[in-house]
Amino acid sequence: MEYCVMYEYDLNDVINDASSVEIYVDGVKEILAPDKADEVKSCIIRMNEGGYEMPGYGVSIDSLTRQELKSGVWVRLVYPERVYRGEIPFESLLIKVDKEYCGYNLMREYEGKYQGRVFYFNLQPGKTMEPLYSLLCG
Repeated sequence: MEYCVMYEYDLNDVINDASSVEIYVDGVKEILAPDKADEVKSCIIRMNEGGYEMPGYGVSIDSLTRQELKSGVWVRLVYPERVYRGEIPFESLLIKVDKEYCGYNLMREYEGKYQGRVFYFNLQPGKTMEPLYSLLCG
């Protein structure tokens, strides 16, 4: 029997429970130290204040996602075991960080591939991803 964690509602709980955080800048991966990982997770949670989750109509395609990962700034939230949000499984979540974005997709990695339905979070009107971008890129 497989052990898993199931979340029903709060996306911030899912973000906070990531066991490690990786960042990618133009395809170069860095695994963050625990204190820096906590800082990144806290920044995302603060950024989410006043925002709301929207239905995720998009899907990720593994080959395209991996190609996109070679440019720009990304955050990958990694979990110690398979996680379910509702009935949707994942082992990590990938977020593209653009300082002008007013929302973001959370692309699910499941069984080693970024595939299937994504989650989408819309930031509070007037907010952008700039605080997270600045934290990651200084």
